[in-house]
Amino acid sequence: MKYWIGTADETRIIAINSEKIACGSPRTDKFQAFSFDLVNGKMPEGLFSIPFSYIRKIEMKDIDNKINIFFGEDAYELLTIKNESRRQEVFEVLKDLSPKLEYSTRKVGRLGAAKKPLIALAVLTPLFGLIYMMAIALENNELSGSQVALLLAVASLGSQNVIKLFIGILVIILIAIIRQMSNA
Repeated sequence: MKYWIGTADETRIIAINSEKIACGSPRTDKFQAFSFDLVNGKMPEGLFSIPFSYIRKIEMKDIDNKINIFFGEDAYELLTIKNESRRQEVFEVLKDLSPKLEYSTRKVGRLGAAKKPLIALAVLTPLFGLIYMMAIALENNELSGSQVALLLAVASLGSQNVIKLFIGILVIILIAIIRQMSNA
């Protein structure tokens, strides 16, 4: 039997024997009892456990701190492991103990990691361009009727404030892109 003890923001206990995987983040009082069982070589009773015969697929993405265990018809369990070497070790132990299962390790490139912020940028840029043009037209009294009603709430900020708003959102999107790409 192999086991791993995680931190408070991870899956606290992961235990694997030849028949099943047990995992969970129990309260402190139960955590002590489970840890005692693990040290004595016993699989803790009371932790969520999945027999290997129920598991369909095990998946690990390089960008996530998680291992996904798919079992039953459509159920899954997420193991959160922030330490990359420990996550790889757990994945390898699962592969060794149940070689008949489907395994996948997905590598996500830098562009794939930043895909969502880039889509947001592509959608918001023309929208803010339109709003900026309407703000300028509104300041010059060139808009009237239904045109004004369409974007009056944002365009009434004025062209300078629309630019500031757009720059603020652009900075947030760029920070998200940089963070996603640095994690990849």
